[in-house]
Amino acid sequence: MQQTKSDLKIGKKENVRVFEKMKEENRDVFSSYPLAFDGYKNAYSVDVLPSFKEKKTLTFEVILALEEDDDDPVSCTVQISLGISRKLRELMESLNCTDIHKKIPSTIFRMLDTMLRYRRSLRYEAVGKKRFFSVNREINHPIDIGPAVQGVAGFFSSMKASAHEKGSIMINIDLAHTTFYKEQPLLDFIKNVLHVERKDLNAPLDTEIRKRLECGLVDLRVETTHIPRTYRIIGLGMHGPDRQKFPWNNKESGKIEQRTVQDYFNKEYNKSIKYPKLICIQAYPEEKNIYLPLEYCVVARGQRSFGNLSNNEAGNFIRSSAIPPGRRLEQIKKIYNDNEFAKDEMIASLKFEVAKSPFTVTGRVLSPPKLRMGQVVQPKTGEWDTRREKFYLGAAVNTWAVIDYTSTWEGSLEKYIRNLRSLGDRKGMVFKSPVIVTKGNRKNVTQQFQNLKKKFPEIQMILVVLEEADPLYSCIKTVGDLEIRVITQCVKKRCVEECRFVTIGNLLFKINAKMGGINTIWSRRPKLMEQLLMVMGADVNHPSAGDARTPSMAAVVASIDKYVSKYAVEVRPQKHRNEIIHEFKEMTKNLLKSFCEALNNCKPKRIIVYRDGVSDIQFSQVLQHELLAIREACKELEETYKPAITFVVVMKRHHTRFFPVNEMGKNIPPGTVVDSGITHPIERDFYLCSHHGIKGTSRPAHYHVLWDDNNLTMDQLQEFTYNMCHVYSRCSKSVSLPAPVAYAHLAAFRAKVHATEANMQESELDNIKMNREKELSSKLYYI
Repeated sequence: MQQTKSDLKIGKKENVRVFEKMKEENRDVFSSYPLAFDGYKNAYSVDVLPSFKEKKTLTFEVILALEEDDDDPVSCTVQISLGISRKLRELMESLNCTDIHKKIPSTIFRMLDTMLRYRRSLRYEAVGKKRFFSVNREINHPIDIGPAVQGVAGFFSSMKASAHEKGSIMINIDLAHTTFYKEQPLLDFIKNVLHVERKDLNAPLDTEIRKRLECGLVDLRVETTHIPRTYRIIGLGMHGPDRQKFPWNNKESGKIEQRTVQDYFNKEYNKSIKYPKLICIQAYPEEKNIYLPLEYCVVARGQRSFGNLSNNEAGNFIRSSAIPPGRRLEQIKKIYNDNEFAKDEMIASLKFEVAKSPFTVTGRVLSPPKLRMGQVVQPKTGEWDTRREKFYLGAAVNTWAVIDYTSTWEGSLEKYIRNLRSLGDRKGMVFKSPVIVTKGNRKNVTQQFQNLKKKFPEIQMILVVLEEADPLYSCIKTVGDLEIRVITQCVKKRCVEECRFVTIGNLLFKINAKMGGINTIWSRRPKLMEQLLMVMGADVNHPSAGDARTPSMAAVVASIDKYVSKYAVEVRPQKHRNEIIHEFKEMTKNLLKSFCEALNNCKPKRIIVYRDGVSDIQFSQVLQHELLAIREACKELEETYKPAITFVVVMKRHHTRFFPVNEMGKNIPPGTVVDSGITHPIERDFYLCSHHGIKGTSRPAHYHVLWDDNNLTMDQLQEFTYNMCHVYSRCSKSVSLPAPVAYAHLAAFRAKVHATEANMQESELDNIKMNREKELSSKLYYI
């Protein structure tokens, strides 16, 4: 698309509006076949438009206002050229193929996916390519989750290839949730979202305040209250309405005059300015010099929120989006019927037929492994009773300290320490009295920790009492992990004062594992562990939305004992939002060395890698880089060293949900496996729900086997994976992911805490050296 103004840039939404108006004004050209547009450069139809028989390129002129309520429409030139032709038969043949090296043609699949979602993208607010939302209560009422944001329900819709009937295409529909900004005065938005008080908005602005406002306000749409118009913010003025001037065309004199915003509002609209010193916003288009007072602006509805939610908002959002399985299934069916997928003109033009009810698939439930603590315990419905059980291997906590950064009553703290030691002893730990119990100095945490380390060089752990959601947490973890390299365990003041044995018991699970103990092992080792096995977990933590400067953090963990219970960790910063782990070879080599040191210089014969956070379009890239990196690490350790490697990608961010047919309204039980029907038609994958869903609808993990030198059967891999979900050190429950994946996730998140606390920038990557001291690299300091 081309616009008459060379400097005018329009986005995807505006492109679609131009495209739709072009179709509407030229129905004789576009009536033959439905046409879907991706919002950028590609449009798809089931056959060639008749007009292309006469011309290779079609050109249309479209005139419309690109911004809502804009009284200055622009002329757009749209050129459509005939693109490539792909036969649907290629896709269907690939779905029926049994050759594992045969790839499903991604171009055709992308075309079909665009055609499926196009009608939905016109009706709803699209977030990404596959999620659709409406703030008009078409799906569900918005939920108030905070002073400035609301939770909005929508749906996910996508096509996927499946193994059903030797290969077929399915439509995946599920509920989706996100947050939108509320309609609210712009001054309230600035206070509640950007955390800038009204007194700080007086011109001229502080440099840091201006930067924060520009970051949070640019591209935000606002409605004005003096006239019914919608504007898009493009920046800030330099002054308040009393001094902010703009060129005004005096029609009487025919001259351009400089006029203040305050004078203009007073005389043109008979509106007074209550806050004449507050900075003005500038609205699109820039050349019109539109400046608006903050007090006459309201945040327009239908805008997705960005940035981090507060702890309270995040909790409210999670609770509001936890939909029980019975209600979730009914809402999915309603979405399907309301959107008339079966009658979709695109689907009809492809001569596809869509089933009228959800697909039924057969699954099975795996038996949980027996576990050994003090005695053998048998998990039931995803958990086991540990109240009378000792840890398999209790740690010794000989030298430790307590620092209280709250106003906890001294008697409460003494009682808590007594009960912590008493219960620790009953769990098989050695828990001596703390060498010091002291009040914390919030103004100088680093110095206090360093003094403690200097006074007690053998100190193993520092127990820290904090307030709820205490901002000091990041500082404590950074100083403990990187400065003095001592285990830290934080506990909330509320938990100290309540002093419940249940919460103390949960805390001891973490402390024992952090201090080198082993909480739980399998009572019977799987057959594949007859040869020495190392299990690895890998994940990358990316910066929050809106943060363009902080690097991503990659973490890889590996088991270093014969029980796959103790783990070493390697963490590296890398380029912003890059998912491929660039230093995988060096990290793996260090982990192999840690394994050898812990097991009398023996190297693992087998390696199983669980890789989290990878989407299906990145499979080949991950395999080429990261599998090769592991092989090279082994070779550098010893030229002839070639262990058998199994590489499995674990995906949680998907929208496949299972609902038991005979127990409608309930979640599927822990251990449920599905490996047919909806799985990939060619590649090896399976779904496993390993945890008990307490609230909302259980989401199974999706496991995709990218490589398997160990020649494991699907039954072997599924059983081993399910077993790995039972040895997570933080609790006595089976969790939704194998333990090493969960550890890698936590380690990467802890590295993000370190980076944020140190204000680490991606531009400094070459100079950043993450702490790799041995004191903590072989401990679960991050759990």
